[in-house]
Amino acid sequence: MKGTTMHANHRRELLAGGTAFVACCFCRSTMARASEGPRSFDMIAYCGLDCAKCPAYQATIKNDDALRAEVAAGWKMKPEQIDCLGCKSAKPLFNCSLKKCATKRGLKTCAHCPDFPTCKDEQWSKYPKLRETAEAMRKTLAG
Repeated sequence: MKGTTMHANHRRELLAGGTAFVACCFCRSTMARASEGPRSFDMIAYCGLDCAKCPAYQATIKNDDALRAEVAAGWKMKPEQIDCLGCKSAKPLFNCSLKKCATKRGLKTCAHCPDFPTCKDEQWSKYPKLRETAEAMRKTLAG
């Protein structure tokens, strides 16, 4: 994938412990852009990443089988499994603990949560870069 790398060992980490986490969270280019502060939160995942820039989402909306196959290969999935309209849609690729918590609380993102600074969700400790992205977003919300 051009500009985006998902290493096989990251995919394995996603599934460690039986918890599938939002794969697009490891799209390196998306992580950097998510901290810029979105204008709308419709396509921002609960963890703070921009689903619209995720290659799985792009493959789905463009119905691009070549990109779908490339994403699937990088994430150790089958191409037909790459069918995602974003983490907040009725058709997400994964359903992580961050999504479940934010949805239950009625939050746009984890960055909007008053308990975020002390949140102990395992995803934050497993993926510290992810937490940094959400922290950066939280700062833009406060400013």
